[in-house]
Amino acid sequence: MSISEVTSYVGFSHQNNFSIAFKKYFGLPPSELKN
Repeated sequence: MSISEVTSYVGFSHQNNFSIAFKKYFGLPPSELKN
């Protein structure tokens, strides 16, 4: 699943907003957990 698919799935309208929230919560960007 791509980051853009996850962004839509969890209800964010913009990938940038999702990435910021993800990094605040998990301490690293979503690209670090990809695959």
